[in-house]
Amino acid sequence: MNRVSVGIVATALLAASASIAADPADLERLLTTNSCPECDLGRADLVDADLAGADLTDAYMATADLRGALMVGADLTDAYMRSANLSDADLTDAVLINTYFDGATLTGATLAGADLTNAGLRIASLREANLTGAILANANLTNANIRFAILRDADLTGANLTGAILSDADLTGANLAGANLERAILRGAILADADLTGAIFCNTTMPDGVLNNTGCP
Repeated sequence: MNRVSVGIVATALLAASASIAADPADLERLLTTNSCPECDLGRADLVDADLAGADLTDAYMATADLRGALMVGADLTDAYMRSANLSDADLTDAVLINTYFDGATLTGATLAGADLTNAGLRIASLREANLTGAILANANLTNANIRFAILRDADLTGANLTGAILSDADLTGANLAGANLERAILRGAILADADLTGAIFCNTTMPDGVLNNTGCP
């Protein structure tokens, strides 16, 4: 490849990188007003940011770095958070309805009381997350890693947990009515007082390690 071609490729790559980075004006708006609905915050560096009560409805935040961020009571309804990193973030009582978290990392995050109704969490990591009393009704948790998570009294009615790993998770008092647990792994999980009415079991590994195929076609 000649120098001209190399230069063209390099310029194109830089332009592409800039086009998917956070919009500087949007980022400044968020940090100064704590409100940025429909903003472009993709790849934003918001490590340890104080975003408590922030309005981020319909914001684009793919691959944003929100490790350790304080987001108590924040509203991220319809936000696009694909592959974002929210490890150890505090999302207590956050509104996350229809939020798209596919591939996101929420390891060790606090989501107690958060509303994740219809949220997309496919292949997301919720390992060791605190979801006490969280609402995950009709959420899509296909192939999610939920090991060691706390889901006490969580609402998982109608949730899709196909292939999810729930080993050693605490689901005490959780509502799993109508949830799809096909191929889910529940080895070592605590299901005391959990509501499993109408839940689908097929190739499901139960807490004692035994396969449950009662719901297979």
